[in-house]
Amino acid sequence: MKKLGLIFMCMFLATSVFAIDITIGGAAGVNTSFMTGSDWTDMLDAMEANNSFMKFGFEIGAFADIAINDLFSIQPEVNFLLLRYGSSDLTWQGKDVKPTLSMKVFEIAVLPKFNFNNFSVFLGPAVQFVLGDLTFKDSVTSGSAESETVDVPTDKSVVFSGIFGAGYAMPMGNGNLMFDARYRRAFASAIDDFNGRLNTISLRVGYGFGL
Repeated sequence: MKKLGLIFMCMFLATSVFAIDITIGGAAGVNTSFMTGSDWTDMLDAMEANNSFMKFGFEIGAFADIAINDLFSIQPEVNFLLLRYGSSDLTWQGKDVKPTLSMKVFEIAVLPKFNFNNFSVFLGPAVQFVLGDLTFKDSVTSGSAESETVDVPTDKSVVFSGIFGAGYAMPMGNGNLMFDARYRRAFASAIDDFNGRLNTISLRVGYGFGL
């Protein structure tokens, strides 16, 4: 009998040591993108268009927050992103245009998180799968020419990036209402032999509940 009680006690302690809390949920938000890279900068300099203007995209996804302890958790995510970048007025093929670049992405991310009460910071890798071509639209700002939309084929269907951000969780109902701001840094261009990477700043709102 004592041996049986000892076995149950060991099982209970082992379960307590390895028990984890899992929160699942979804999030959506808006984003804005900007380009970096020497080839992109050189191209804008040649066209005397050194500034960009803000264009908004959106994103939606699902996550699972796996709490290892009170201070540390791991959050895998899947997201769909519409990224949009806009440049200032430039002269292109004899007309004044304001170009906009759009890209659709499916993203898988794994974010280690450090939690302090209701606040958190996170930093981790992401894999972005480029869906289809890049869409380039040149909106004519002067002259009689019509605006054009051109699809630009991508050379890479997979782009690696890093995500850094901070969040806040507010208890609501049976779960938490979550807010976060994040910065995505692309490590490569989707087009070969062109150093121009599309980076993103996002604001997201989500809701999660424990299993």
